[in-house]
Amino acid sequence: MTHRQLLHKYDCLSREAQRRVDELITALAAEAAPPRSPPPRPIAKEPFVGMWRDRPEFADGAEWVRSLRQAQWSRRLG
Repeated sequence: MTHRQLLHKYDCLSREAQRRVDELITALAAEAAPPRSPPPRPIAKEPFVGMWRDRPEFADGAEWVRSLRQAQWSRRLG
């Protein structure tokens, strides 16, 4: 059956029958749709966030990164 034939048959139906066809199509489309995945969890809720907060070497994160970079750059340039 072509689209045109299908639309013609649909147009020939009563309003009530068209409504029932619409409901059926909606129900079938919902079944065929892929399941929705849950929204992503905010990064702050991930278990790894804050796992090193009690480590003394990370008390001043900026200083720790600065010293790490300095050590790396000294090796490359030295």
